Amino acid sequence: MKVTRNLACLIAASTLLCSCANKNSKSQESAEETNVESVEENQTFVAEEGAQYLDITVPSLKAPETIKLSQFVENNKLTLVDCWASWCGPCMAEMPNLVNIYANYHEAGLEIVGISFDKEREDWQNAVDRLNMTWPQGSELNGWENQMMEKYGVQSIPCTFLIDQQGTILAIGLRGEELEAKIKETLGL
Repeated sequence: MKVTRNLACLIAASTLLCSCANKNSKSQESAEETNVESVEENQTFVAEEGAQYLDITVPSLKAPETIKLSQFVENNKLTLVDCWASWCGPCMAEMPNLVNIYANYHEAGLEIVGISFDKEREDWQNAVDRLNMTWPQGSELNGWENQMMEKYGVQSIPCTFLIDQQGTILAIGLRGEELEAKIKETLGL
């Protein structure tokens, strides 16, 4: 009688455990199916060569428009994201090189997207006009408190990200002749 009672308890316990495991498994599968997008959105992004870029949207110099990085990446062979500011001496020194690169390679499929770390709209606008930066420009006008610092980890400027049409970050931090050589190589020129 004792053996039968113990066996009955054992069977009941294992049935209960299987039932709970099955419910948890179904709940987990259901949660996974419904939360795929939020899992992807919450994945940690690390800006490094070979990684897929992270899309951002920032206010454009041409208010009230915005700049959405994906618009440029999808529609150009190469997109150069240039982080800069009007108060940054090395940024201003590099700008004539970027103006030449844009003039020489824009028609071949290069787009530059400027992301300013300025706080004052007037300073930003004056630098764009003075240096003849004719490519799209965006800024949150928050100085260092911006998406490029927060999401891409930009710690110093000038800083560049070269992204191909498939969204792969090909190079980070190139300037001058190195930048131009990488652009020419990637465009097959």
